[in-house]
Amino acid sequence: MAAQAEVVPFPAGTARFKQVVKRCGRPEVHLMLVEPTKDRALQELKRRNRVMTVRPARRGTGADYGVVGVFPERGVQFLVFGRSLLAFAGKRIVGIDYSVLNEAPSGKARASAPARAAMPKRPSKAPPSEGKAATAEKSKPARSAGPTTPKPVLPPTEIEVKGELRGIERLLRRGRLADARERVEELLGRMKD
Repeated sequence: MAAQAEVVPFPAGTARFKQVVKRCGRPEVHLMLVEPTKDRALQELKRRNRVMTVRPARRGTGADYGVVGVFPERGVQFLVFGRSLLAFAGKRIVGIDYSVLNEAPSGKARASAPARAAMPKRPSKAPPSEGKAATAEKSKPARSAGPTTPKPVLPPTEIEVKGELRGIERLLRRGRLADARERVEELLGRMKD
């Protein structure tokens, strides 16, 4: 992560993760693709007090805990909430329940997503109409069925990889873990070739 980490203030009190989720909504994991200081989306969420840094337990059987804000260091995870966490600023958030992150999204807007996915898609091109276009296709000579060499599969460029990673991040935010895993495996397969 970044070499210049902000100093985490010593938490003045504690709050339960359940209370935070009840008041601020179900969190989503923010996938770090660039340094936190260069991530515009994360900086905007930080400004609006919607980010919690989850710090791992350091010793023994201690439990993970969260702090409101962005504190980049090794091993932390950023959770993004739907509403401001200002009421919990300066407190140590205990009882982190990671199963909340894996639950299906709730709410009317999210519930209609599967219904939209099941709708038939429009054809991308209209069928050729009878006339000049149809006769032009019929007059084209047929290709010979001779031997063809397959096109080589090129490894993806840096721009393509970044685009794929943004798409994977969107899938993760929407809770579509299986689709994200499939795209990661596909991308890794393309990078091996």
